[in-house]
Amino acid sequence: MIAECDQQRSLAKLRKGSGEHGEDLLCIEWLWVSHRCSLCDLCEPTSRYAAGVRLTPTAPVAAASLIVGYAVAVSTGSRPLGGVVLAIGGLWCIQAWRRRHGVRTAAILACVGLGAFAVSHVLALAIGAWPSVLLVSAIVAAVAWTQADARVLSA
Repeated sequence: MIAECDQQRSLAKLRKGSGEHGEDLLCIEWLWVSHRCSLCDLCEPTSRYAAGVRLTPTAPVAAASLIVGYAVAVSTGSRPLGGVVLAIGGLWCIQAWRRRHGVRTAAILACVGLGAFAVSHVLALAIGAWPSVLLVSAIVAAVAWTQADARVLSA
C-alpha cells in the first residue's frame, strides 16, 4: 500500500521517460492523490477490526450510563460518584461516535446527552426522579440509534 488514508498526500510515482538524446529514463512524478486504506483512524472505522467482529452499539451504552450513573448516585449517596459513572459512559460514546462518524456527529450527540441530563433534573420535579431518568435515557438511546448506530450496523 502506498499511502495511509483518504487525506490528500503527495506521492512519488516512477514512470518511464526519455532523456535529451532519446535514452530511456526512470522519472519521478509527484502526484497529489486521495486514497483509502485500512490502516489509519481517518478511514473506515470498521476496517480496523477483523472481518466478522461487530461494533458495540452506542445507544444502549449511552442510555445505561444515564441510568447506572443515577443508580450509583442514589445508592451510594454520592452524586460525584454517579457523575463519574456517567462521564465514563459518555466519554466512551463520544469517542466511538468521533471514530465512526466524525467530530460533528460526536459533538451533536454529546450535546443531546448533556441536554438530556439537564432536562432530567427539571423533569424530575414534575414526574419523579426515576421516571425522568428512564424517559431521557430512552430519548438519548433513540437519538443515538438513529443518528449513529443504525448507519454503522446496517452497513
